[in-house]
Amino acid sequence: MDFLHLLLDLTENEPFREISERLYYRTTRIWIRSVSKMNFAEEIEIFRREVADVLAAVELGDLGAIGHIRRSHISMSFRRLRQSKEAQLPLASGE
Repeated sequence: MDFLHLLLDLTENEPFREISERLYYRTTRIWIRSVSKMNFAEEIEIFRREVADVLAAVELGDLGAIGHIRRSHISMSFRRLRQSKEAQLPLASGE
């Protein structure tokens, strides 16, 4: 949550900040329920890399890169969540 708030502090676009924060808190419960079924150590490493990449972009003053990094990580997180959910679905009878 601290990371999200630090990122939101980088923009002066108040509607964007409000929407981003609302979406974060609405989707966090999905993540919390799902992460116990995922490789937790791998998820921590992925997040560590995201933070490092964002920090590097901040140090360069490249706010556009931060958006691209976040988009990439959100997309990959969504894919991992879907794969985790699909792996847990029981096979239909006859398969």
